[in-house]
Amino acid sequence: MQVPGFTHTPISQFFVYYLVIAAVLISVSDYKYLFHIQIIPHLWRWGQWWRVLIWQFSYANTGEVLFASLAVYTLRVVERLWGSRKFASFITYNLIFTSLITPLLLAIIFRPLTLWRMNYLPPGPTPLIFAILAQFHATIPSTYKFRLLLPISPSPPPPEATPSLQVAREESEPSITLSDKFYVYIVAAQLAVSQFPGSLVGAAEDG
Repeated sequence: MQVPGFTHTPISQFFVYYLVIAAVLISVSDYKYLFHIQIIPHLWRWGQWWRVLIWQFSYANTGEVLFASLAVYTLRVVERLWGSRKFASFITYNLIFTSLITPLLLAIIFRPLTLWRMNYLPPGPTPLIFAILAQFHATIPSTYKFRLLLPISPSPPPPEATPSLQVAREESEPSITLSDKFYVYIVAAQLAVSQFPGSLVGAAEDG
């Protein structure tokens, strides 16, 4: 039986509340410009390396806050499985690691690959959420599966077809089998492309 709400998940509950409150605070205080990273000029030219430490602290727009909150709420089952102490340790480690490695990957790999056109890393803990998503994918089994029929329908069965033949024909129709975990993947995908291509860097770093 699935436990509703934030029962036994205080870290996830704090995470969701923090995402909303932090976004509101930086919005009303007009400090949004402090949280994103541009390799040039912020790092290479102006030496603002403190941005590497704070760029995951908050999102800059309401759409990202919404999708991130939905994702964290769904991923709370990972905390319930591991326990809050282990989950907090996982978040702390990945927050430090991804805060350092993601700008580095953008600077030394993605920028040269795109002929120095990629320069912007949007704010927000997208890498951290995708790190939790990877554990969700690996450790949480799906509750149910369903078939999504593709819009490529074969010819209708003849009137004299038996019920068993009709069932066999339906099973042979082109379709995609999905699980209940499909919905969180859709939310995460929206988060990954919210500020493309910069947001995709953080998602790919942990995805």
